[in-house]
Amino acid sequence: MAGSGEADGKNSLVGEFLLSLARAPEPVQEAVVLLGLKQMLPYANSLIHPYPMLSHMLTILQKNSDRSKASGE
Repeated sequence: MAGSGEADGKNSLVGEFLLSLARAPEPVQEAVVLLGLKQMLPYANSLIHPYPMLSHMLTILQKNSDRSKASGE
């Protein structure tokens, strides 16, 4: 285990990814987040619903999906 002064390699990698995602164009950010949400849907009760922002984003995703179906896309 990494000491208190050392960066955990996995956390550093996740942090670097999040920093690069924050610098990416908005459509790329949205695509990555939406793909992640879709992958977590089977486990929504434990991975999405406990987190208000993820739950909110899932609601938006579902509304957009409903609109797409209604318009025939």
